[in-house]
Amino acid sequence: MVRRSLLSPPRLYDLQLCFLTAVYLQGTSAPQACWTAIGVGIRLAQDVGAHRRKVYSKAPTVEDELWKRAFWCLVSMDRMMSITLGRPCAIQDEDFDLELPVECDDEYWLVTETDLKFQQPPGKPSRITFFNCFQRLNQILAFALRTIYSINKSKALLGFVGQQWEQHIVAELDSALNKWIDSVPDHLRWDPNREDLLFLNQSAFLYSQYYQLQIAVHRPFIPSPRKPSPLSFPSLAICTNAARSCTHVLDVPYQRSKMVLVYNQVALFTSAIVLLLNIWGGKRSGLTTDPAREMADVHKCMRMLKHLEPRWHTAGRLWDVLYELASVGDLPLPQPSPAPSQKREREEEGSSPPSIAHTPSSTGSYGSPEAMPRSIAGSRRATHAIQAHAHAQASQHSHGYSTHRSMHSPAPSASSHGHGHNHNNNFALPIYTEELGRIPIHPGINNSDPLVASGWHTGPQVPSMQGSAFTPHTTYTRR
Repeated sequence: MVRRSLLSPPRLYDLQLCFLTAVYLQGTSAPQACWTAIGVGIRLAQDVGAHRRKVYSKAPTVEDELWKRAFWCLVSMDRMMSITLGRPCAIQDEDFDLELPVECDDEYWLVTETDLKFQQPPGKPSRITFFNCFQRLNQILAFALRTIYSINKSKALLGFVGQQWEQHIVAELDSALNKWIDSVPDHLRWDPNREDLLFLNQSAFLYSQYYQLQIAVHRPFIPSPRKPSPLSFPSLAICTNAARSCTHVLDVPYQRSKMVLVYNQVALFTSAIVLLLNIWGGKRSGLTTDPAREMADVHKCMRMLKHLEPRWHTAGRLWDVLYELASVGDLPLPQPSPAPSQKREREEEGSSPPSIAHTPSSTGSYGSPEAMPRSIAGSRRATHAIQAHAHAQASQHSHGYSTHRSMHSPAPSASSHGHGHNHNNNFALPIYTEELGRIPIHPGINNSDPLVASGWHTGPQVPSMQGSAFTPHTTYTRR
């Protein structure tokens, strides 16, 4: 991966190699190494000025577009891995001024004798639109990392001091998220009945990342008795409903094609953790709930992670953590279906990927109440702390909460806005932050009821998610 001489100018292939190396490392037992590989790629891009608009030709060329794509791929993965591992980004928005790639599919790059034309046919959405839309969402993510999750010294240098700065920052982030969701083009707006599988998967990924960012923004401000939140936002409700929505969004394409995009595994894990914490809270506070029904969404997350496990080590590890936490909390575990005969398996060979119910991998047993998950580095560590996190939660009051969406453009309905309902159980998908905070966490119980969050502060010893995507700024390689 490292070039023979750091004195020679980096080539386009060097940037592409760094990105592909990082993608490969994500599937190994040491996925954190991809963060380093991406950092190398970004430095190489900066070395030749690939991050500056002025080094490119005024008229777009094929090579220029390839350089832009390579650079933006590096930036995108850098931010995704930074929020996952809790580490700083290698480059910030103020460090580059490169525009996004041209929204024109490769087959419409028309080369003539005199010039090159990028002409996407009218009425035909470009596949690159999804990529650019994701980059705009990542800009909000980068701002959250630099503000909410920055170290105290950085906050002081940037002027983030005083009792009201957090309220202001979260309000700005919520406003930016609401504007982003309104800017999603029609062919990428959420519609569970969308026929085009490519656009359905792109839409599911965008919305899952949107909900994960909602969780990342509001999770630190779920109050505890020792540290009341300075915000008036119903953070607990926002996080819980965002996790439910994320799970339902990702389950739709999975039910359609029995495929799971690997980049969704962190979203699945984080959503399951939030839902588990909410279930524990209701259970400990004495609320009348149906654990089996409440665990249905957690089981969906586990099922999709299990589908990824044969090829991705991290998916298996995350599944083990969820299984262990459900066991510790005495919650219903996913049940396997009866194993089919070998003859049936041979008949199905070569068809669509089998469902998780009859494909337990050799690296872990799925769903058996008697089976214990394998001991792995990370799951045992994770099993030492959800009480520390659970003790950081409290009831939220939705009064006084307001969104920063324009009052002249109220939240559209699911049908008019292009946001449909889940075709399996008619789950109404909440979109805006205000909607996420308004939906009851537990059926029939107002979110302002003290019982809603009281259970998050009592109960048996459960682990906090140290060193995971759920807790930023904690994962570093020991020297």
